[in-house]
Amino acid sequence: MKELFGVPQIVDEARESAKKIAKPGARPGMNWALTVLICLLLNYIGMSFASAPTIGLIFINMFRKNSGMETLEVSGTIMSALLHLFLIFTIIIFCVYVKFIEKRKIRTLGFVKKGAAVNYLIGAVAGFAIFSLGVLFCVVTGAVKISSGSDYNIGIILLALVAWLVQGMSEEVVCRGFLMTSIARRYSLTLGVIINSVLFGLLHILNSNFSILPCLNIILFGFFASLVFIKTGNIWMCGAIHALWNFVQGNFFGIQVSGQKLQDSIFVCEFVPGKDLINGGNFGLEGGLAISLVLVIGIIVMFFIPNRKEAEVADCGEQI
Repeated sequence: MKELFGVPQIVDEARESAKKIAKPGARPGMNWALTVLICLLLNYIGMSFASAPTIGLIFINMFRKNSGMETLEVSGTIMSALLHLFLIFTIIIFCVYVKFIEKRKIRTLGFVKKGAAVNYLIGAVAGFAIFSLGVLFCVVTGAVKISSGSDYNIGIILLALVAWLVQGMSEEVVCRGFLMTSIARRYSLTLGVIINSVLFGLLHILNSNFSILPCLNIILFGFFASLVFIKTGNIWMCGAIHALWNFVQGNFFGIQVSGQKLQDSIFVCEFVPGKDLINGGNFGLEGGLAISLVLVIGIIVMFFIPNRKEAEVADCGEQI
C-alpha cells in the first residue's frame, strides 16, 4: 500500500530502529495483527492501574460499613477524573515497551521537544473550537438548547480539565503514537492510519448507547487525529485536541462524552426530541451528524495543510 500522506521524520526514525534490531534477511518490524494484540494487552494493563481509585473506594466503603460507619459518597465527576489521572500509567507502560522492547526512542511516539508548548496550545484552542462548531450546528438546526449550569464546583471543573489532559494524551499514545507508528515500521503508514482509526472506534464498543453512527464518528476522529499527527510530526497537537474535545463536551457544555454522562458542567445542553440523528441522542453529540460534518470538514482541511518541513521525509511509496 502506497504512502498517501507523506512520512514524518519520527516514523522514519522508528523504521530505522526496526532495521537495526531485525535479524539478517528478516523483515523489520512486527506483524500488524500481533502489534494490535500487544497494543490491546498494554492498554488493558494501563486501564487496570487506572481502576485503582474505584477499587480502593470499594474496599474503603466495605471497611467503613463493617465498622458501622457511613460509606463515602464521591461524585461521578471526581471518580471519572481520578480514573483519567491514573491513565498516566498507560503512557508510562507504552513508553517503557517502546524503549526496551521495540528498541526505539520515546520521541518516536510523538514526544518531540521542539515546539511542544506551541503545538499543544494550538491543539487546545483547535479542540475547543472544533467541538463548539458541532454544538453551534445543533443550536442553529434546533437540535440542542443551551442553558447555564447552576450547580457546579469550579474546583472540580478544573480537576476534570487536568484529568482530561492526561486521558486525551493517553489515548493518542495508544492509537497514534504506538499502534500507528509500530505498524508503519513494517508496513506503510497508510495502513497504520487505517488500522489505528478502526481500532480506536472499536475500543468504545462497550460504551452506553453505542451504535453504527457513533462508531463511524469515532473512527473519523481517529483518522482526523492521525492526519494531525502526520502533518505536525508530533503528538502534542492531536493530544491537546483530543483532551479539549472531551473537556468541552463533558464539563463545559454538559454533554455525554462517548455515552458517558458527567455531573459537573458550566453549561447544560438539552437535546430536542426527534433530532437524534443530528444531536446523537443518548450517546451524545459524537453519535450525530453534526459531529460527522465537523470531522469531515476537519479531515478535508488537513489534506490541504502541507506537512511541516522538519517533520517530513521523502514519500517512499512502500508496499505492504
